[in-house]
Amino acid sequence: MESTDGEAMPLQLDTPKMLIQLSNNSNPDFKLLGRFTEKTLIIVYIQAYPLDPRLMNFLPRLLWELHELNIIFITKEDPSNWQNDLYSYCFYNGFINVLLIQKLRPEILLYSYNPYPTMRTLRLPLLEDYLNRWRQLLNLQQYPVRTLLFSVEPRIFQYINRKGERIQSGYLYNVLKEFTDRHNSSIQIVKEIDVDELYDTAVPHSKPIASYLYFVRPFTWTLWLAVIAAIGYGMLMLYGSNRNRRTEIGKHFLSSWCNLLFISQPRIIFANWQQVVIHYIMLLSGFILTNFYLALLSSMLTSGLFEEDYNTFQDLERSPYTLLTDSYYASFMNESSYMPEIIKQRINVADSNVLETARVTMNTSYMYTRYEDRLDGFLFQQHLLKVPLFKVIPKSLWDGFMSFPVVNGLPYLNIMNTYLSRIFEHGILSKIKTDTYLDAIEGGITKFIASDGIERKPFSVEFYYYAFALWGVGLILASLCFFLELLRHRMTNQIQM
Repeated sequence: MESTDGEAMPLQLDTPKMLIQLSNNSNPDFKLLGRFTEKTLIIVYIQAYPLDPRLMNFLPRLLWELHELNIIFITKEDPSNWQNDLYSYCFYNGFINVLLIQKLRPEILLYSYNPYPTMRTLRLPLLEDYLNRWRQLLNLQQYPVRTLLFSVEPRIFQYINRKGERIQSGYLYNVLKEFTDRHNSSIQIVKEIDVDELYDTAVPHSKPIASYLYFVRPFTWTLWLAVIAAIGYGMLMLYGSNRNRRTEIGKHFLSSWCNLLFISQPRIIFANWQQVVIHYIMLLSGFILTNFYLALLSSMLTSGLFEEDYNTFQDLERSPYTLLTDSYYASFMNESSYMPEIIKQRINVADSNVLETARVTMNTSYMYTRYEDRLDGFLFQQHLLKVPLFKVIPKSLWDGFMSFPVVNGLPYLNIMNTYLSRIFEHGILSKIKTDTYLDAIEGGITKFIASDGIERKPFSVEFYYYAFALWGVGLILASLCFFLELLRHRMTNQIQM
């Protein structure tokens, strides 16, 4: 396109191009959108210096978020008097890939610049030198990376180490420090601000089940079905194998139970070989089912069983916990239209100091909300516990992309993007976060939580009390059945007499 008075006219060109000519009465205000590769060239023809102020204002708007494209300035004049000013303008707007071409007859002179640590003009003998210039730009030569300072654990914070030295830490700070170390730069703190945010929800971990419930838990519906099938099979098959002989089905029922539970029974008189096979099948079934039950019980006792966890916001309806937060976020959540009602009903407003103390000490009487990284920071305190005190509900209150805000036109943005993508993809960020959590513990900001008894073993002495109690109940029931049978036998004899 060619623009002379604000109107756009198509050109018959073999490749996609856009030709813009600024006239006295034109003030174009548009920017390039879409996908542009690094092969895209922005060519600016300088007829006279200084540059037209309209061009100086128009070029940054045209290349909004595309400031790393290659820009070629072409001039016929000698640029030695003004090219430093041109480079300063380019660097201020983030135009780092700049090539200045001076057209002379019969030769062409190539120039560029290196802004680190101060502005320097580069005389390029060959175009190849410009293409290889990116290697020099990887070394920032102690050029300061300016950032804001705020105290939000575990992102950025300070602590006193064992030597009494004040140490700056935090995973965001360490990420930036690692970047400056790799590219020979330095960190410059611009301003200190206060930041506070919210994100995920942490609820206390479910409590262990009572010890006596371990005897019942292995009895799943499949195990009950197998036991009923085995008893029914033995009872009916033994009763049917007697053929025409008179017998009691209750006797075969008790015999099936004895075989299944491996307990003694009266002397067995086999009427035929079929009964031998049936008793053998019952003994084998009892062996399999008994060992299956013991294996399940042993596994449950080793790992420990807990009450049902709170995995969704709907599960919180059966929980006794309230959501501890401050007045600002309580007002925000109450006014939010997409906040779950169960969360609004559980809001418990507290002072900021009380809230922070409860979070750091991991008070299990409340639920808490925080951004995911901050939540991971204070949950790291339970890293050494076999059973955690808190767990995070998989569904978050609201979602947001993790990002690092930067100013538009940052000269080293491409280097920073490459660095950040690599530490994310290769797991380096996770290692930096873990080191930061340990720094917070070393500085006394957080601490490892010791076990408070929630990890008690289910097979303690208390567990065997219940086992003996069940055994005693069984003996009492057996004795009661014996006396009832004895009473029935005597009453039958008296009636017959």
